[in-house]
Amino acid sequence: MPLPSVRSTCPPACGILNDNWRSTQQAEIIATTIPPSNDLESAIVKTLTPGNYTAIIKGKNNATGLALVEVYALN
Repeated sequence: MPLPSVRSTCPPACGILNDNWRSTQQAEIIATTIPPSNDLESAIVKTLTPGNYTAIIKGKNNATGLALVEVYALN
């Protein structure tokens, strides 16, 4: 999917939106040692309480395609 953005929709992460990982949280994402290889990819670092969450992926200008959401437990 070209130029994807990711948004979390469930509390306490409501309102988190990212479309280019270097535009926000760059230092935190690099510190994970697993930053995206493409600067235009989306990435979010957030501590979440146990529960159910939804990630919504959209392409820029409503572009369609395939997307992969990965969730990591970071220590």
